[in-house]
This record gives sequence, C-alpha cells and structure tokens, in this order.
Amino acid sequence: MSIPLHISGFWKPIETSTPLTTGSIGAGITVSPCVRVSEGRKCELEVNDVCIDLRLTKIINDYLKLDDLPMVRIESPVNLGEGFGLSAAIAIAYSTFALRKIGSNITINEVGKLAHISEVVNRTGLGDVIAEIRGGGLVIRTKPGPPGIGDIDVIPIPHSVALATVLIGKMHTPEMLERFKYSISSEGLRSYINFIREPTIENFVQEAHRFSLATGMLTRDLDARIKDLLRNNIKSGCVIGYFVKKSLLVVIHDEACSDDIKSNLDTLGNTRVFKPYQGCTTLVE
Repeated sequence: MSIPLHISGFWKPIETSTPLTTGSIGAGITVSPCVRVSEGRKCELEVNDVCIDLRLTKIINDYLKLDDLPMVRIESPVNLGEGFGLSAAIAIAYSTFALRKIGSNITINEVGKLAHISEVVNRTGLGDVIAEIRGGGLVIRTKPGPPGIGDIDVIPIPHSVALATVLIGKMHTPEMLERFKYSISSEGLRSYINFIREPTIENFVQEAHRFSLATGMLTRDLDARIKDLLRNNIKSGCVIGYFVKKSLLVVIHDEACSDDIKSNLDTLGNTRVFKPYQGCTTLVE
C-alpha cells in the first residue's frame, strides 16, 4: 500500500455541524516518495521504526467500536509536523487496516470518510485526505469533505518540475490553525478565487507565495533572504516560485537546477528534493 504526501499552498477552511462536510477548499501538490504501509509486528502504530501514540487511531477505533486493534507499520520520507500531510496518510493507512479488522468491504470512499473524520475531529487536517486518496499532481479542492462527499480537480504537472524543501521550524497543524485562523480564512479564499481564474502551476505558486506572506507564515525578512539566496536561479528562470506552508519552505523549480538550488538553500537548513506525484493512493500493491 502506498500513499502520496501532500503540500497545501493555500486553503479556505469550511466548518459545518458534521465532520463529513467540514474541510477546506484550496490547492496543493501531491509529492513522492510515497508513504509505504504494511502490517505491523510490534505495536498499534509504528512510524519510521518508532512506536507512537496518536489520537487519530483512538478516534478511528472508537468510531468502529474496535476491540481487536490493528497493527500498522509506516515508512515515511518525512516526519509529523513538517507540513507534508503525513497525519492524513497515517489516517488513511490505519483506516484501511481497521476496516479490514471488522470484515468490511474496503473501498476508497469508506477509507477516505473514516480517515477524514479522524483528521477533522483531531484538527490535524482539513483537506489532505481527499487530495492524497484521489489526487495526482496539482490538486484543486473544489468542495470540502472526503471522497464521495468532497470533490477535487487535478492539473498534471510537467515531469521537469521538482520541489526543494527546507524545514525552517516546526509547527503542528492545530497550532497553525489557531495562530493564523483569521488570516488563513480571508486570504485563503482570496488566493483560491485568484487561482481558479487561471489554474496553472505558475499561478498556483504565485498565490501560495502571496498567501504565505499575507498570513505571516513567511516573514518579510525571510522572504528577502530567500530571494537573495536564489537570485541567480530566479534570474535564469529556473525557479518558478516559492512559498511557506507552516514552517516548510517549498521552492518549485526546474529539476535540472536541483543541485544548484540545494546548494544555495543549505545555508537555511537541510534541503530535500521531492517530485510531484501524478498518481493517487493504492490500497493494493
């Protein structure tokens, strides 16, 4: 089982009286390497060889009234709290194994609904589940909710595109939603409207940059420093643009310049390069 990661560029939260219609509209990119999932051997939830305790799994267990708990092993290229939608991938993986425990027919929609509920109730994500399950490239969330209730559109991304990322801090989603909640709501809607008028990768990055500045996730000082570090790459046309999601700097660029961009960004922190993922979640290998 493999699940792509997802980096949101901008979003507008939409909250209703039920988790199934609560979520967000917005846009983001699914990326690889994917999260790899297999049956666990030593604990309920094992992430990168470490047993962890997440409220996500309790929400799922309680919802299904599970006594015989599944054991799930996650291999991920990233860690929780870094801005890649890993909690959604964990929720998708755990929901799949939990549904198997009760002998339920496994469908993408059933898995997605359970994973989405756990994310929304836990306040760890508002749209990553449907993006990771159904997405594949530049994912536009046009209606909030899980698969079968929410809706998305997808724009394929050229194979020459890559994403260089630098973790410039650490911020979990509940903290982000509380700290930036008013600006995320107003600026997210503005970016979404501007983007859907011209849904291209270039306009996505432009709006994601504007959103991260307007919300305060990207400070003016850091913006100036990034521009200085990447000035030659920007001048050459290699950099399409950049933005910050939570504490994750994302530079979208031509893959041919990845080594040069990585070298320039390493002064900010460890730089990792990812590729857009044009596929979606696979429940069966």
